Amino acid sequence: MHRWIPWLMIGCSILHLVLGLFDPPWPGILADGVINSAQSIDRVATLWFMSAGLAFLCLGLVTLRMVRLTGRVPAEAGWGLVAIGVFIVLLRPLDGGWIPLAVGVLTLIAAARTRKPAETLTGKGLTEG
Repeated sequence: MHRWIPWLMIGCSILHLVLGLFDPPWPGILADGVINSAQSIDRVATLWFMSAGLAFLCLGLVTLRMVRLTGRVPAEAGWGLVAIGVFIVLLRPLDGGWIPLAVGVLTLIAAARTRKPAETLTGKGLTEG
């Protein structure tokens, strides 16, 4: 299970970014030359939607790196996704907040199944710069 969790994160982030490209403000943003073009509320929402997708992608890539280095999923990634999901679900229950919440719970389950004592990780170069 722990091997596909990062790929699930990366896949969800790519889907998020692709869906964001179909957001109605994009033609206007492109027509205005992109730079300093997010001045209206709908364009700011698009900016943050795409930024969230990129952040989710970064989290997936870092989680993939951690799985490759340590053989385990970091629980912190799961807790972060659960927090984001709960926040979104509380404010907009019918929106997409259930996705990071579900991925976060799956991440926590994978982290619990692959937990290792901290002393076994020190020899793998994780404390070195």
